[in-house]
Amino acid sequence: MSRHSTPTSGLGRLTLRDREANMPVTTRAKSGQVKKADVSRPVSSTSSKRPSGMQSGRQRAPQAGSSRAVASSSRAPSSRQQASRQTAEVPSGDDSSGDDSDSSDADVEEAGETAEQAAIAQGNRRRAIIWLALAPSNDDGLSPQAFARSMDQAGLMPNTQMAHRVVRALFKLVRNDEDLAILQACIPVPGPIWSQQLASNMYRRFQAIAQGLEQNALGGAGQDVVRTIDALRSMFQNIDDIRSRYFAGLDVATRDRLMTTLVTIMGYIVNNNVDLYTNVNRPAFAGEGSRNERRLFSCFMSPESGPQQFTTVLRNCRDHLTHELVRIRAIRTRIQEYAANGIEGGVPPADLELMANHLGAILQLIG
Repeated sequence: MSRHSTPTSGLGRLTLRDREANMPVTTRAKSGQVKKADVSRPVSSTSSKRPSGMQSGRQRAPQAGSSRAVASSSRAPSSRQQASRQTAEVPSGDDSSGDDSDSSDADVEEAGETAEQAAIAQGNRRRAIIWLALAPSNDDGLSPQAFARSMDQAGLMPNTQMAHRVVRALFKLVRNDEDLAILQACIPVPGPIWSQQLASNMYRRFQAIAQGLEQNALGGAGQDVVRTIDALRSMFQNIDDIRSRYFAGLDVATRDRLMTTLVTIMGYIVNNNVDLYTNVNRPAFAGEGSRNERRLFSCFMSPESGPQQFTTVLRNCRDHLTHELVRIRAIRTRIQEYAANGIEGGVPPADLELMANHLGAILQLIG
């Protein structure tokens, strides 16, 4: 059986001739006589209400399995009827060609599933490209993959929420590859505008986090020290995600701007260990563990803040940090001073020396 057969390709063999081949001789003869009779005249609707032995016109109703019934069932349907039944009629497994029809059914079902899977894959591809095109519009410092996963996330910036709405609209408007080609022509990815916007929004995200901490220290809104470290660690991870996925297609200037953002964040943390709440009565919050809630660098050095995750990202980006070599050395020197002279905030000198050593190893990798 060909794999390109249709759901009714086995029906051509299920004719009266196949049925007659296995019928008794007398039945075949009767069947031949009945074929000459006029069976196209419908039976009166009143006949169904009469006793089982009576028929309109004094004719006996054909018994089940009689030659009249067989002849009626063997009438060939018109071409229009055949077309309308192409996907609706499936041969019964009791017929003599059951094996072939079963194989045909399996082929058609497999072909249908393959076509459906291809359509789903194509739709997913279009949605992924839409997410990618709109990713630089988010103000939460999200990589394209993180932006696509943030659709139902609470607490996002207004511009990020607006970008989500644009994505939903494009899902409905971009319905085929032709529509998608128009979108890609307008927003090449990764193109110059897309790349510059992505790098600019990352740096603006860092500025917004720093301003939020300042506002919080003055008793206003914004996020506290612990939430600041968490937000900055998330930025490191998102920039590293961009590096691993898109750096091959980004221009050198965009790569350098993203790497500069990483080093700027690291310097901001290391050089900020003052008590931000000297004039604010700030109680300790339960659940923060050993994380210092008043000093940024001391909070950063807590194991619960994951300082090794920051240095891991820097290590991953070592091939792109040559232009930041001087500033990374200065950051390491400052940590070494903390280790030699002591630091307020309860950070053990051994942890400071370990951090300095990690940065020293990264500097050697950078060259």
